[in-house]
Amino acid sequence: YRMHNRAGRAIRAVLEGNVEEPVRNEAAFRLARIHFQKDQLDEALHALSRIEGEVPEEIRDDVEFLRANVYLASGRPHEAVEVLKRLPDEGDLAGFSAYNLGIALLQDGDAVHATEQLDRAGQIKARERADLAIRDKSNLVLGTMLFESTEFTRAERTFDRVRLDGPFSNQALLRAGWAEVSAGRQDRALVPWGVLVEREPTDAAVQEAMLAM
Repeated sequence: YRMHNRAGRAIRAVLEGNVEEPVRNEAAFRLARIHFQKDQLDEALHALSRIEGEVPEEIRDDVEFLRANVYLASGRPHEAVEVLKRLPDEGDLAGFSAYNLGIALLQDGDAVHATEQLDRAGQIKARERADLAIRDKSNLVLGTMLFESTEFTRAERTFDRVRLDGPFSNQALLRAGWAEVSAGRQDRALVPWGVLVEREPTDAAVQEAMLAM
């Protein structure tokens, strides 16, 4: 319903009005987030550049996390790395910033540190569903990287860290089986694939496991 356009106009009115610095900075952050969601990256960066002075404490980390995401989406991973390194290791964004830092390092051509970072992100403490999911995704990406580097045993151990009831479990089970096959352990590949073939048969990973078995 184009409500984001109305929101954008309302926020711009705040930015151009005579308001206190924290209010203006929060408005700039909200506007930047709207632009980012609409894939208007230059506009998002411009809105973020308007943030200066006192920033409300409750959105400080969110501002920097958004800035890093805009850099990543803009093909500027090195700048994203510098921002993400400054974010705290604890808090609501810890799991997401840890994963994004690993991806930023990988896109910046630093595979060694990307592997180390994704390994940390894959073992971060988590309770909320979203944090658990991003931890699983970290392990899935890391396991795939290790598999492609022919580190099959380590890849299989990493895939094993993915929860069996999480959104990435099917892909993790499938790739864990292929890691075992690639290491010459065909009999052990039947364990993850045996779990996978009992799941929804229309899923592509399930179908591949059926054929592989």
